Amino acid sequence: MQKIGGVWFLVLGIVMVGFSGYVQNKNPDAKMMIFIIVGAGFIAIGTFKLVSKAILQGHDQNSVAKVSPHLAKLQRQKQQALMDIEREKQARLANQRGGQSNQQNSAQYTSSPQASSRNIHTQNTGAQQMPQIVDCPKCFAQNYSSNNFCYSCGTRLR
Repeated sequence: MQKIGGVWFLVLGIVMVGFSGYVQNKNPDAKMMIFIIVGAGFIAIGTFKLVSKAILQGHDQNSVAKVSPHLAKLQRQKQQALMDIEREKQARLANQRGGQSNQQNSAQYTSSPQASSRNIHTQNTGAQQMPQIVDCPKCFAQNYSSNNFCYSCGTRLR
């Protein structure tokens, strides 16, 4: 839903007050006072919105500075997840080029009953186990199973 700007409140209020005053002057018996009051209320709201927006724009630099660390942290986490996934892909390619057959590689990947419902892949490489990878159901990006949300589109994974 889109918010109504202060200018539109001002315009609507001025039109209401002006038209109601005009009708009141032409026909003194008309009960237009309520419309004049409502129009004045719209003018007050519009003025308040415009003044508060002007004040907040002066402090906008401070609010961006407060929000930026959070956004920067999210961006770093996203970049780290992308780099980790890329490293994992490169490690898989290196293993395939290192003389392992496709049959051995397919035997390395195991799936648990839980994994099949969430598209989780685990790679067992001897003593060290690679982290589990979850495919996002919406955008099919690969994420770590420990992530609650997809790094790419934000869809809830758990």
